[in-house]
Amino acid sequence: MAFFARNGGATTVPRTVTVNSVTVFHIIETNVGNAYNATTGLFTAPLGGVYVFHLHYGTDRDTDTELAIQANGRTVCDGNAQKDFAQGVCSAIVRLTSGDVVTVRAIKRARVMAGFRCGFSGFLLPQ
Repeated sequence: MAFFARNGGATTVPRTVTVNSVTVFHIIETNVGNAYNATTGLFTAPLGGVYVFHLHYGTDRDTDTELAIQANGRTVCDGNAQKDFAQGVCSAIVRLTSGDVVTVRAIKRARVMAGFRCGFSGFLLPQ
């Protein structure tokens, strides 16, 4: 099980993400096991085990951006990118059971860049 999804659109056009909303990465590059839903932005664990998640994103010229990875509504990591096209990153290793849900949420109003500058990925560690 592994996935990588990113933002679509021109890399120079930022997308506004509202506070506490799920950040959806619409373009799926890899989705082995089909656990990431590019319509809802939800990753649903198909199997119990230990997973690794990684988030990277760029912000625009004028907006500080803070995004978090959450497992079942609980923040497992967050990243902060200051304005002026800074990069934010966040990684977590999380034990999940089958059916648990992982999302990316905006902690405060955010503007994230498109293309490969913003992506969300995860995979199941082998037992």
